[in-house]
Amino acid sequence: MYLVAENEHSGDEVRPLVCVTTPVYNGAAHLEEACIRSVRAQTYRPLVHTIVDNGSTDATPELIARYAAEVDYPVIVQRNGVTVRQPENFNCAAAMVPAEAAYFTVLCADDTMAPTALEEMMALAATRETADRASKLRSVAEDGTSLTAKILQFFRRSGN
Repeated sequence: MYLVAENEHSGDEVRPLVCVTTPVYNGAAHLEEACIRSVRAQTYRPLVHTIVDNGSTDATPELIARYAAEVDYPVIVQRNGVTVRQPENFNCAAAMVPAEAAYFTVLCADDTMAPTALEEMMALAATRETADRASKLRSVAEDGTSLTAKILQFFRRSGN
């Protein structure tokens, strides 16, 4: 799927769209077993997954295409024509977050997250207007437009 999801209604509750964004370069060795498996397992909906392939020369593009065709949530893919520096690729990933997404989190190709990570992040975000775990990011695109989004990060203390 390559469409943007809308906010979802669960009873009387409106659940905001959350975006998981993944910058990747030659990630075939880990992408499917780590990142993709983690996003597939998320209990939170609605979600959208954006992926920026930084000109991979391994099987990364094929893995992404197969994944996008199999899932029941939107996957938005961009492939860079040339390999760019890592910070630029991360900026590309952040810029791909749909305007409809209330929050986003970055999940690199070789990273994982617990199946309830987005549920827990959203529960935390809902309890606090401003929280140290949910913060705003403001950046300026090359064309001078302002990009503002809320980033979610979930931290778990060891032993909890």
